[in-house]
Amino acid sequence: APTSYPRLGLEGIVTLAPERILTTMPETAATLRRSLAGSPISAERIVPVEADLVERPGPRLVDGLERVAAILHPDAFAP
Repeated sequence: APTSYPRLGLEGIVTLAPERILTTMPETAATLRRSLAGSPISAERIVPVEADLVERPGPRLVDGLERVAAILHPDAFAP
């Protein structure tokens, strides 16, 4: 991408076909699920992550990293 924080429209998201879409805003996850219905990107790929765990520096950031790792690599975190 030409910028550090590219902005993608729905067509761009479908073209990239990401394995997961992480967002810290639950309303964005719900909107994306509705907007991408019928596309190759299933609703299960869109995952909200608690903002306090990943956006604020502090001890809970480790919990946030573990949560993201579990989302991206569920087999490594299976019980």
